[in-house]
Amino acid sequence: MQIPFLDLSSQTNQVAAAFLEKVESLTKSNSFIGGLPVTQFEEDFANYCGTAHCVALNSGTDGLRLGLLAAGAEASRTVITSPFTFIATAEAISQTCKLDLADVDFETFTLSPSAVAERLTSRTQGILPVHIFGLASEMPELQRLAAERGLFVLEDACQAHGASVVGTRVGGSGIGAAFSFYPSKNLSAFGDAGAFTTNDAEIAEKVRVLRNHGQTGPYYHELEGFNSRMDTFQAAVLGLKLRFLDQWNNRRREIARVYRERLGRIPDVRFQRIPEGYEHVYHVFALLVGDSRDRLASHLADQGIDTRVIYPTPIHLMPAYKHLGYQPGDFPNSERISREVLCLPMYPGLTDPEVEFVASEVSAFFGGK
Repeated sequence: MQIPFLDLSSQTNQVAAAFLEKVESLTKSNSFIGGLPVTQFEEDFANYCGTAHCVALNSGTDGLRLGLLAAGAEASRTVITSPFTFIATAEAISQTCKLDLADVDFETFTLSPSAVAERLTSRTQGILPVHIFGLASEMPELQRLAAERGLFVLEDACQAHGASVVGTRVGGSGIGAAFSFYPSKNLSAFGDAGAFTTNDAEIAEKVRVLRNHGQTGPYYHELEGFNSRMDTFQAAVLGLKLRFLDQWNNRRREIARVYRERLGRIPDVRFQRIPEGYEHVYHVFALLVGDSRDRLASHLADQGIDTRVIYPTPIHLMPAYKHLGYQPGDFPNSERISREVLCLPMYPGLTDPEVEFVASEVSAFFGGK
């Protein structure tokens, strides 16, 4: 049996016919940037997240970057984020202001509030928690810390479409949140796309202006901005897919439940801990398997099961950030997770027999424990 790490076919097939009809209509009307599909998606995604505003963008990276700028991030001051994340999180900070890092909690993989508290200085201006793998960060405690110090909080929700904290979906805490609609995400475009959500009308308007070259009227620019618009075709497909997002997330949870039940008794296997009241949406399904990772991945590959190591090198040990002077051992939880993490196939199109086969082969590797 051959099981890829990710297969988008079933999701694509559910919207393909309707999307092609929209493409034909948009092509006939020569509507390629902006227009009704974009504004309609903004309204629908804001409603989905429970926020007052959504600004459609070209990527989640620019959602973070423009969110920082709209928050008034000062170039000489720092924003704290996690070392265990994709580099886009760090790029958005380091290309806007100063990057600082705090370790993650070893059980949840998300930014540790106690570690953040230890990193706070007079130069700190904000906190950027990452909702990693589809699990929200400890937002209530991070927001409390921020409120005490007068800091802003910007969510990196690029992997967490539909995740929630005690009944409230991510996207509206603090000044807002960035989402990515990269093709592998829970809600995905047919290319690059992203969004910024917020409950702050002033922040939303700043992001809207920044995404379109700082333009506030025809050929009139209040400030320097960026070309960060979402194209109409991507908005069209996202609007179609949004109707299925809860269904697809529920299927991800069903798959995760089987993995957890089948593998939860193996002493050498650990999962992300889900705090009480949090709802995980399983962008990926991650295991920590100690020093067995490479051997387990090889065993699964021999059985036709594709896996991924996400992320094998934490941000502070990337060559790109060597100049910041971080050393091995500075963030031990992030480093250990990077050494031990292995991600199993996870997508709504996985069949029950395929899920069982993956679980059986992981169990067999550990001696059927």
